[in-house]
Amino acid sequence: MTVSEPGRHAIETMQVEERRFPPSAEFAAQANAKPDIYERDFDGFWTEEAKRVTWYEPFQELYEWKPPFAKFYLGGKLNVAYNCVDRHVEAGLGDKVAYHWEGEPAGETRTITFAMIGKFAAPSNIVFTPELPKTRSGKIMRRLLRDVAENRVLGDTTTLADPTVVDEIGRRAKTEAGKEE
Repeated sequence: MTVSEPGRHAIETMQVEERRFPPSAEFAAQANAKPDIYERDFDGFWTEEAKRVTWYEPFQELYEWKPPFAKFYLGGKLNVAYNCVDRHVEAGLGDKVAYHWEGEPAGETRTITFAMIGKFAAPSNIVFTPELPKTRSGKIMRRLLRDVAENRVLGDTTTLADPTVVDEIGRRAKTEAGKEE
């Protein structure tokens, strides 16, 4: 191919993919979306999908389309934590696996159920503290706060600007838990 050929590009595009990889029959049988999904009315489909979640305030308008921007379920409000976790626990699915976690070092795994997440997603008490621990790593922060919430011995706190802040959060959490009993 040469650049002088009308309607042709000097570089062939590698971004066009025409191959198809159909799923196995077993996979297709358990899929949420079936082939008839493409035959459904757009508005009807998304209105029906909205019924799959719990709305705290129902939406007034299905969507607003101003290319290239789209907004869906205008005016509606929902609680994502409730829809992702709590409704499954309320439906008796608390022991169902929400996700499998794999950490570091290799081989460190946990199986997390909806009920296990629920105590963090919808806490029975909220602890207010004047300051949060300052660290350069959100991963360390999450681990420390998880240790406090699960009443575990705290790991390494040397990366914190002021490790006493975590102690204060733990003290306040125990005080709040004592009020509930």
